[in-house]
Amino acid sequence: MNIISQSVHKGSGKLKVMVKDTIDIQGLKTIAGSKALLEVEPAHDDAEVVKNILKADCEI
Repeated sequence: MNIISQSVHKGSGKLKVMVKDTIDIQGLKTIAGSKALLEVEPAHDDAEVVKNILKADCEI
């Protein structure tokens, strides 16, 4: 089992941040590590925490 479900490159800061797949990232599926959620629609917007990470000049 791999802890990284997919590679994301969003933002451009010096600090790199990993985000669990229970948190919405625009354009990506929020599957919570569950095969049952593989067919869900991608998130339409970033979660507030993701917006704050990007505002803090970090890369996800």
